Amino acid sequence: MCKNSSKKKILAASVGFVLLYCLQFLLLPYCFPRYYPVSLEAGWSFLLLPALFCLAGTLFGKVSLKDWLIPDALYGVLMWLYNGHGLYGIGLRGVNLDDTNPIYSRELAGIITLILLAVLVAYQTLLWGLRWLFLKLKK
Repeated sequence: MCKNSSKKKILAASVGFVLLYCLQFLLLPYCFPRYYPVSLEAGWSFLLLPALFCLAGTLFGKVSLKDWLIPDALYGVLMWLYNGHGLYGIGLRGVNLDDTNPIYSRELAGIITLILLAVLVAYQTLLWGLRWLFLKLKK
């Protein structure tokens, strides 16, 4: 019974991350092209949407740390496979000065994706720890 519940949480979190990816990398850049590939508004949507999703999953869905690993990996693979060649600055090398454009690097995109996944796992660990602490103090 417990394994079945865990599988459902992993599946729900995976579907949620795929939808989140579609929102961040396909729908938002299409609907608001003036903010992409890089802007402050785009950056906030890139950072806040996964944070809110993880917060909801940890607090309300009671998704554990181990249950987040597969959805995180799926999100990372999707982000690395297609990131719009620089959406949110992923994979861009250089700065945009004097109308010169930064260069897109697939290798740098992989490194940045790994860093972003590490930050996501750290955030999920923090949320899980706070939830655990709150439940301990509540008893």
